[in-house]
Amino acid sequence: MLDSSENTQAAHAAKGPLIMGSLTSLRDSVMARGSAGLIGLIAGIWVLVGHLVAAEPENSVGTLLSRNATYTLAGGGYVYSGQIQPGVNERAVKNGIVLCPLVEPTDSGDELIDGDRSDKSNVYTAWFWNQPGKFIEVEMTLPGPSTVRRVRVTFPKDTIYRPESVRLGVRGKGEWRELGRNFVHRSRDPVEKSPRETTFELEDVRCEALRFRIRGSNQWVGVTEIEVWGDGPVDSERRGLIRARPHAKTVKPPKAAVPKGAVRLSGEATIQFETSHDVTEGKPANLIDGKRRSGIRIATRPHQHIEVTATLDLGDAYHIDAVHIWMPGGQGSATGHVHEVTLAISPSADQRDWSVPSKPLVPVWWPTDEAPQPYVIPAGGLNVAGRRVRVHAYLSGLGGITSVLSLGEIEVLGRPLTGDTPVAPRLELKPVVIAREPVKELALRWQELRRRRIRGIWIGGDLDDPFGETGMTKGKALADAGFNTVVVSNGVDLKNRSTAPQLADRIKRNVAEAHRHKMLLLGKWQFGSTHEEPYRKFRQANGVEHDSSCCPAQPSYIERHVGRWAVRCAELGADGFTFDTEMYESDSSRYPGACYCDSCFRSYLKVASTNPEHHAKHIAAEDRGEWIAANDAVEHYARHQQQTLIQLFDRLRARCRAVNPDFLFAYAPFVGYLNGMTHGLGTPGRPVLIWSEREYTHGPESRTVDYLRRIDEGGLPALYVSGHMLWYQDPQTLSDNLVAAALHTDGWWAWYGTALLTRVGKDDPQAFQSPYGRAKGTTAMDYLNAIRAAHDRLDKLLKRPRNEWPRAKMFREAPRAR
Repeated sequence: MLDSSENTQAAHAAKGPLIMGSLTSLRDSVMARGSAGLIGLIAGIWVLVGHLVAAEPENSVGTLLSRNATYTLAGGGYVYSGQIQPGVNERAVKNGIVLCPLVEPTDSGDELIDGDRSDKSNVYTAWFWNQPGKFIEVEMTLPGPSTVRRVRVTFPKDTIYRPESVRLGVRGKGEWRELGRNFVHRSRDPVEKSPRETTFELEDVRCEALRFRIRGSNQWVGVTEIEVWGDGPVDSERRGLIRARPHAKTVKPPKAAVPKGAVRLSGEATIQFETSHDVTEGKPANLIDGKRRSGIRIATRPHQHIEVTATLDLGDAYHIDAVHIWMPGGQGSATGHVHEVTLAISPSADQRDWSVPSKPLVPVWWPTDEAPQPYVIPAGGLNVAGRRVRVHAYLSGLGGITSVLSLGEIEVLGRPLTGDTPVAPRLELKPVVIAREPVKELALRWQELRRRRIRGIWIGGDLDDPFGETGMTKGKALADAGFNTVVVSNGVDLKNRSTAPQLADRIKRNVAEAHRHKMLLLGKWQFGSTHEEPYRKFRQANGVEHDSSCCPAQPSYIERHVGRWAVRCAELGADGFTFDTEMYESDSSRYPGACYCDSCFRSYLKVASTNPEHHAKHIAAEDRGEWIAANDAVEHYARHQQQTLIQLFDRLRARCRAVNPDFLFAYAPFVGYLNGMTHGLGTPGRPVLIWSEREYTHGPESRTVDYLRRIDEGGLPALYVSGHMLWYQDPQTLSDNLVAAALHTDGWWAWYGTALLTRVGKDDPQAFQSPYGRAKGTTAMDYLNAIRAAHDRLDKLLKRPRNEWPRAKMFREAPRAR
């Protein structure tokens, strides 16, 4: 514990006599021992000076101001669209940072100002996932207006809580202003070498409050102490954490209103029950026995998503007014919880005529609230005809906060129908057949690539540029290292995205240089970036329309965005075209699922609905995904869209192959990243190349085998090329990894290849900057020589039996090894 301000001042006053007394003792010792003790005297003086400095490190910057400060806490993290936000029940509508209530409870009341820097005083993000980022925000109010000169933030000794940065802001009587950011740990560096604290040295900053944004991407982010030093008042009537009003006190409990004339219909129903995990307490019949707290309970290990689907058949069609879902209550994280309930109702006994009469039902009580026992999740005002009632309950295990799902009772309230049972429009699902197209009878170019393996590299710039001061071109340097395939980045003019003025010159120059050295040259284009209005936007299953992401099934957009450039590359003599499908200028880097825009949804209804116009008119955009799911058509909808995309890319492939029958197509970063592209761009004899990024940081691994198995079992017309990121892998590591990867897959490729062609020596720090550089302290030739040697080794090993190849054990279950 640090001394209080009173004790600190007393200690300062006592230091003079203490030092003088110690020096007197040393003097007397020297006089007793003679001049031989002089060295000891000098050493002793330096030790005492060191003790003085160490005991008084903050003396020059003032008093500890934060001991009696007040502060508030908030925390949160990055979530993906559709993900349950940690600690609450709502799904995130879009990707981005959200707040959650789980940091404040980790603070007992004054952890950040109590002087305890140990891990026992840890305030942290109390949910768990490795990526992406998390943050803690502290707003601290000092006892009064102050002049601040030093701020120190301390983190737990356990590096699993170590943040990446701390951002500091201050406020006087006006608005907040940012003072700066200190980096603590960069994610690519060993966290064990990161400091346990960070200090801001300030020049007389006048303020009353300070704001700290502590961010990181580790499993957790934590902070143990915040110290503020300077001049100002230190006494305050209130100190420590000012807590937010408890959520449970803000909740207006819902009521289980029984509509006039309605009766409980569920007591005589039959129930079908499906679960993702075994039921640990109760049985399905308990959900309709009238006892609202004694239904079913499923408890499992943390981080498991739990789903329950209960389908009640009432035996006949009724007018249904309401459905009440009863929960046992108490603290849901212990007694059982659900994050979301969806409801579907069908008037028939066996048709896909389910309607979704309500929005997803979300409990008002959070999993950490002390909820009433029991409480209801009501769906009222339904007014629909129904014989079957389906209740789907979902508990997200993400974050490790909840791992127990409970349901108490399902009550269906309604009355007899007047008149005949209506016949509702329905879905009739015809099989969507996507033929298997396994690799076979390869064309000569593909035969040669598979035999010798693809030895690829992605670069910016041009192959005919000089390579350092060697007198040779970059193309010659790559050819000498044994590369046989080069991907050159291309793009549109950002000021006029309808044009690519440099494309013709660059493709022709790079093709000539590549062919001069017997290498293939592929153009590369970014998919999902460099958008150009007008175009149709992607819509998620929950109805949210993206701001930037395009509908992948709009032919005119695909043609303008990438199609015409692929054809132009073929006309200019390129050997192929690569789609980089990480959508950097879109709402997310990949599509979260199938598109549910008006056009895509209507396209599906035309082939699957008995009354497309009725469904298009009556199913709101935000209900489309739920309605498709209620009718067990999610996979069918996705396959229909996949077939549409296959046909779209198939037409593009045919246009390019009309120019060059051996035109190569490729895409990155993972197998099937953009639905339909593999079958659309590949054929059994001329398969698409998949530039995989799975191996970027560590070389081939078990998931590499999984991808190879997926290609084989799915009958995909694809060759798998393992990717390696130079910044993560020094020359020796890269050499070992590329040999293993190329042997067991269809080849390897290097990213970012420009790091081997520019700033070739050790004297430019930018040569080693992440993510576009080399490993620190290496030259370009260190890599190129290692790659050349690795290719020579690869040639020799390709002539040896597979069981003699490196990492043969890892790949023994890979399809080509059997």
